Amino acid sequence: GGFRVAWNAVPPTTCRPLQSTTTSTSCAAGPTVFTDDCGQFATATDRYRNNEDCAWKIQRPSGGVTLTKARFDVEYKADCSWDYLIIYDGTSTSGTKLGKYCGSGTTC
Repeated sequence: GGFRVAWNAVPPTTCRPLQSTTTSTSCAAGPTVFTDDCGQFATATDRYRNNEDCAWKIQRPSGGVTLTKARFDVEYKADCSWDYLIIYDGTSTSGTKLGKYCGSGTTC
């Protein structure tokens, strides 16, 4: 299980997101902030730890971002109350929730 998220700037840039990957190994230090025009991040292994609560923030100095792919494989429950990936549009979890995902799949 785990996930991988990739993004690109709006308007798009000439960078290649698949060439800049950050692998998350720990979530204890609070949200990891990305300011690059494009990139991707992923869980460190195919298995994430029990009770892990992670946050990643993609924030550019100007302009926005487009998620180009979000692939996930986490434990499924019909109401997504166990393991899930939530995507927000905004500067915090107070922003608009774009989706909550559990189980296996791809979005974007």
